[in-house]
Amino acid sequence: MRLLPLLPVAGAVLWMGVLAATMVQTPRVALSAAVSCRAEGADWAGRLTAQGFTVETREQAVGADCLSARVGGYQIIGPVDPAAVTRLLMRKPRGVTGLSLDGAGTVMALLGTAEPVPLQVVLDAEKKR
Repeated sequence: MRLLPLLPVAGAVLWMGVLAATMVQTPRVALSAAVSCRAEGADWAGRLTAQGFTVETREQAVGADCLSARVGGYQIIGPVDPAAVTRLLMRKPRGVTGLSLDGAGTVMALLGTAEPVPLQVVLDAEKKR
């Protein structure tokens, strides 16, 4: 069996893979942090960046949530695990408009514990997207 004729095909497949990888857009996160939550915001931004997100940070208005973000048309409230955000962006479930950590989850995430973090899935009023 001669492998020589397969070399151009293998090269083309490899080149297509490289092109596809460079064409994939990096998810852009617009992260908002209250003045009192700057340290937590910087930590969350670091974790998101480490997972491949591009993060733009700005200060939030007084009285808003401590940490929130917009990514891919979804609202994220609290320092949600970057892996959960990635799953949300990949699956794009119908009716889901965002993710939110409850109060206990926020404390666990900020303390960096290994315990599971409870998430709330936020649905739109009509339960469709």
